[in-house]
Amino acid sequence: MKNLKTILLLCIVAVVAACSESKSDNDSLSVSAEVINFPAEGGSATFQISCTTSWSVVCDNEAIWLSQTQGKGDCEIEIAMGATTSVKATENHIMVRADNGATRNILIKQAGELLSGTTLSVTNKNIYIAFGGKAHDEDSLMVMTNTSWVLYGPEWLEAYYDGKWVTLSPTTAKVKGDVENSLTVTVKLRTAKALDQIDDVFDELYIKPSYNENMGEKFQVCQLGKHSATPNVSVALAHGMACDWKVGIEVTDIYYKLTKEVIPASEITVEAIQKWKQAKPTTLNSWRNLDANTCYYLYSAGSANGTVKHYNSTYCITPSESNQALAPISNVVKKGDSWNYTVRPGSNCKAYVKLTTTNSTYFDDFDAALAWRINRLMHNDATTNKFPLYSKALSWTYHSPDPLLIVTWGLGQSENRMSGLISRYLTSEHNSAPNRSMMLESDGPDERCEPIDMEEFERSVTIIK
Repeated sequence: MKNLKTILLLCIVAVVAACSESKSDNDSLSVSAEVINFPAEGGSATFQISCTTSWSVVCDNEAIWLSQTQGKGDCEIEIAMGATTSVKATENHIMVRADNGATRNILIKQAGELLSGTTLSVTNKNIYIAFGGKAHDEDSLMVMTNTSWVLYGPEWLEAYYDGKWVTLSPTTAKVKGDVENSLTVTVKLRTAKALDQIDDVFDELYIKPSYNENMGEKFQVCQLGKHSATPNVSVALAHGMACDWKVGIEVTDIYYKLTKEVIPASEITVEAIQKWKQAKPTTLNSWRNLDANTCYYLYSAGSANGTVKHYNSTYCITPSESNQALAPISNVVKKGDSWNYTVRPGSNCKAYVKLTTTNSTYFDDFDAALAWRINRLMHNDATTNKFPLYSKALSWTYHSPDPLLIVTWGLGQSENRMSGLISRYLTSEHNSAPNRSMMLESDGPDERCEPIDMEEFERSVTIIK
């Protein structure tokens, strides 16, 4: 009996000691806030960590930026997040963990984007959407909506719906969307089969609010014939433009010509086309040193082992250089293996996106190519969360010993359109933007084109977190 009492006493002492140790561990770490609230347009905030040991910080949403993720002792942490893409309020969590195991959690709340009236608009396409000639050539619509919708289209197109690819119909709404948490919905589309004919196929695609199908947006869709080639994702800036290509199933090369003048149809012969510039279907074409506020015509023709059947033409207008939305980069300082800098939206800029890469090869006035890359990432549903819009001046830290190329692209105040100019900063000893007035003038716009291997470009110009 005496031995039993001794054992019980030792157990009680051990439990008390463990509780005391646990309490001591918890007392070694504290944070200044349990909840941080953000408005729908995003912004920045701070909280304080008080700790007697080393600590680390993790967040369950990589789009939320933290000024510091590890340290020792007391510290103030800045947190920033972009504008919401949700019509409902969202919640994320930050956990601070001390080396001794103590933890503190912070709840991050952001208000939803409340829309007035009914919104249903496609943000990444104009009137015309081209698909390549191969089977399962994909594209997508980015739909901004706060209402349910339906989709109609030709039977040679499929949409990804309810976990599978569904053949569209011009008369029956087989694909529908309800109001979701996300303000922007991605609708994936692809061709059902290859087009094994010379002529292109044209049809119409409709996205309409389900409560009133007399409204909505209409697009012309096209699947390219065997020898066709046309620009795909194109970006026009004040002094440059860039595009990749959609092609038919037999196209091995692309002939193209950029000009300020319309070429009469009588002058577009096979012999004339074969004197145009050439590109491969995997090429990204980037024109630089163009004139602002000017209409340019882009002609293209596919070639199947030297055989040219017909051509396509399109045009773009470079925007004016005045009143552009810019987000200048400043206060760039290197501290150890990290770069600190500030981005401050200009007076005409309501928000901005940014890209940072260690590959500075594309610093030399590849503005349109960089804008093309950002545009592609912004509209890729796999990376959309990595490109939030930031509406306020923020300080940033990137951990890299190598020089960085920092790029920001602003969104205008009066309309939902990206700027005709981008801001660039190369963190090298000799940082200076190219002087366009010093560049050698060429005979025509085509001489100012830089063909780029698209796959290599996409690999090298990446995001650094």
